[in-house]
This record gives sequence, structure tokens and C-alpha cells, in this order.
Amino acid sequence: MMLVAMVGLTSCDYEYAQPPVNVPEGGIGTGAWDNPMTAYQCLIGSVNEDYPEPWVTGYIVGVVNVDISNVISEQCAQFEGPFTVATNLIIAMNPEERNYENCATVQLPSGGARTALNLVDNPDNLGKQVTLKGTVGSKYCGAYGVRSVSDYNWGDKGKEEIVLPPVDGPFYQDFDFGKSFDTYAAQGWKNVEVSGGLSGWYIKEFSGNNYITTSAYLGTETGGPYENWLITPAIDMDKIAEKTLQFETQAAYPADNCTLEVYVMSSNNPKTSTSTQLKADIAVPPTGTSYSDWKKANVDLSAYSGTIYIGWRYYSEKGGSGFSTTYCIDNVNVGNAEKPDHSGDTPTDPSTPGSDQNAALYKLLASDSATCDWIFDNISLPEGVSYVWKWTSYNGTSYLNASAFVGGKANAAKSIAHSPAISLEGVTGASVDFQHAAKYQTTLPTIGKFVVRESGTTDWTEYDIPTWPDAGTWKFASSGKIDISRFDGKVVEVGFKYESTTEGADQWEINNLNVYGKK
Repeated sequence: MMLVAMVGLTSCDYEYAQPPVNVPEGGIGTGAWDNPMTAYQCLIGSVNEDYPEPWVTGYIVGVVNVDISNVISEQCAQFEGPFTVATNLIIAMNPEERNYENCATVQLPSGGARTALNLVDNPDNLGKQVTLKGTVGSKYCGAYGVRSVSDYNWGDKGKEEIVLPPVDGPFYQDFDFGKSFDTYAAQGWKNVEVSGGLSGWYIKEFSGNNYITTSAYLGTETGGPYENWLITPAIDMDKIAEKTLQFETQAAYPADNCTLEVYVMSSNNPKTSTSTQLKADIAVPPTGTSYSDWKKANVDLSAYSGTIYIGWRYYSEKGGSGFSTTYCIDNVNVGNAEKPDHSGDTPTDPSTPGSDQNAALYKLLASDSATCDWIFDNISLPEGVSYVWKWTSYNGTSYLNASAFVGGKANAAKSIAHSPAISLEGVTGASVDFQHAAKYQTTLPTIGKFVVRESGTTDWTEYDIPTWPDAGTWKFASSGKIDISRFDGKVVEVGFKYESTTEGADQWEINNLNVYGKK
């Protein structure tokens, strides 16, 4: 007791200087649009839970050349053009930075940000200051960086964010107005990645119906857990007479420790929200690869008042094929609203069917899609080969991948990957194009075909592909238009045939298939 007292007295006799506070280079940004985090903060893995998708500012100084390595290093950090990689950037605190260790990596998913920012198509962007909106606190290409960039602005600030007032009455969301999530983000919907680094929820279309879906298919078995939230706009429950929630779910690919749950939330930030789980009927994925029927949930919200949010939490302990379930949501209805009539709506993106011959009626195999609902029909496989086609991803780009080069040799195989049924009823002048890549083209232009058949029949019509990408690289190129107007007015399935021989079984990568026609 005496010793403790003396130590206490002695410690009070001296004033010790406080240790210096290390302020990151460039200061400390919060992640707000007008106070973005710096490239240095991003590089050291800083996060701010108040901003699950913060703004980050820095200078574009190059790319990670993933043709050399997908982990940033002295060898693959490219600071001078010409550039051949459009899927990423590296940013730094000053435009003259040439030390890769001082650079944060930037993932550019397919879409408007990649189109505007990538250095392949926009070499003059090198050295410019840009402010990016995305997720931080996880590694990309081996370094902390900005993942899943969803927006950008030139200069040292992001775009001013408009806070929408709460919805003050019943509302219904069927996701039928557009196929870009940006359409719904403008209404106040949020797609929030908490962990795992995947882009989360996205709009998908099947048989003329849009819905929103997610999975961890593009993840890895050891990269989890994967957690993503879909969150409604703010809702003023005091302005809603019938306090109910209805929605429909669909599920496929059963997996352990993979769930979809629904919550009432106090904010649209899952990390800081007070969230209460709701009891709701959620679809269960059937055994195998088929999708369940749509299942309707009816939830009582009478216990809630004031401003709330509804959030759907997707969680998967592991990622990759066989370890993650796909969940779909449609027809969200708060307050028993009437289903909207979209017949007079103006489409908000070019993927919506219209009268323009050049507008895509269907966009299939999107390069930013986490999953693929196509059917793989293995007609003949050699011994030791279990598949030819798979939906896979590399460096943020997804694609169909076909190969029968197994065991260090070419194998004879025949397999067709084809879409579910799509309707060309009322369509004239139907045609298609797609993007594809193939580095080794020993026999591929001969063994690879585009195919179409009327749904319900067995025989395929084969089409030669007008344009093949340059050999010697994995760079995607357009196939050119293929006329399939003989199928005008029919319900069809479209696909690709791969028929290899022992003379050649090259790898073929395909994505972004568009179906055109006039209605």
C-alpha cells in the first residue's frame, strides 16, 4: 500500500510531454464529398465507419500491369504509356510519384467510371487529380486501395451528395424501370459492402422481368466472410397508414453458412445502425443448380414509427462455386402500395427494350455480374475432364471460359453453353454481338461457333463469328454483328458451341452479349 502511494505521488511530481500525433500526409479526410480521404490514408488502410463508401482523392500515376502480375510490385507498376490494362489505376499524393510503395490501387469495375478513367482509352488522364467513390480498408492487387469505384469527380472533391427526404407514403419497387443500380441509387437505395470486397447487389433481367440479386460466386473459399447490404430509402412510418412490408425472394445453389436476412435499421450504414431482425419467409435454394420459385414474405411493421430503413443482409462465410448461395429480391412493397405502371416511363439506360434498332433488347453475360444462370450442356467429355465451360472472373472482369486443354494436352470435347429462354416476339431484324478474348488461336476460330435454337427444340443453328480478337493477348474485342433475324418472333435460346480436337483445345473467354432488334 505504501509503495503504491509513493509511486502515485512521484508520478504526479513530473509533467511528461504528450507524444506527438502523427498526421497522415495530406491531412485527415473524413470521406465526405467535400472532405475526401487522401490517397495516403487509403494506402495505409484507413476506414471511417460513418462512410461505408467514402470519397478518396489522389493523382492518377499509372496502372498495375496485370499481364505481368496481379500483385503490385516494382516490375508490374507501370507509370509510363502506352497502357494495355483498363481495369485498374494506381493513385498517389503527387503526380510525379514513381515509387509503387507510395501508391494506392484502384479497382475499376465495368461501367461509366472505367470508361472515363482508364488509361488505355484516356492516356491524357495520367497526372490528373481525381476524387473517387468506393470502398476502402481492403487490399486490391496486393495493396490497400479503392475497390468497386461507383463514381468519380475531377479535382480535389467528390460530387455534392443530396440528402433525400424520407418517403412519406406507401411505396413499391419492382426494379423494372432500368437495369443500372444507379437508377435506384438516385431514389435513395444503397448497396453497401461490409466485408469481402465484392460489389454486391446488381440488377438482372429474365424473361422480361427485372429483379435485384447477389452472391459470393466471384469470391474465394478463403476470402470471406462476404457481407453486403441492400437498403431502402429512408421511410417515414408516421406517414404510412398500413404498416406492412411485402417482398419476394428466389434462391439457387445451396451452401453452408450462407444466409439472407431482413432488418429494420435506424440508418443506412450497417456498421453504425441499430438494426432489428424481422421474421420473414425467405426462399430456400433447391438441391442442384435450378432456382426456387419466387416466395412472398409478409411482415408486420406496426411496432415502428419515425424514420426507418429496411435492409437485406447477405452473408456468406466463403465464396466461390459451391460455397455461396444466390439470392434474388423483387416487388418490395411498404404500406400496401399499388404496383406501378411503367408503360409510359422513359427508360433510364440503353439496355431497356425500345424501338431503336441499335438499342440492346437484352444484355447477357455482363462482365460485372457475380453469377451466370446459363446452362452448360456437356455433350462429350474425355476421361478426366469434368467440364468445359465455367463462369469465372479475373481482376474484376467476369466472363464465360471454355477450354479442354487438360493434363498438358489438347483433348477432344463438345459442349454448349446457352442462355435461358429469351423472347423475340414482336421483334424484327434480330442480331447479336459480344466481346471475346483468346490468346492461343491454333484451331479456335474453327471449333468455336455462336448458336441459336427455338426454345423447346433440340437442333442448333450455327453461325461463324465475323471477327476474332488479336492472338497473343487476352485483350477483349468485339465479335461484330451476327444476323439472327431468321428467329424473329420466336422464343429462343442463344449460346456458344465449343468442339475441340486433340489438335487444338484453346481457351476462349466471352462476355457482354447483346441481343438487338426493332419492336
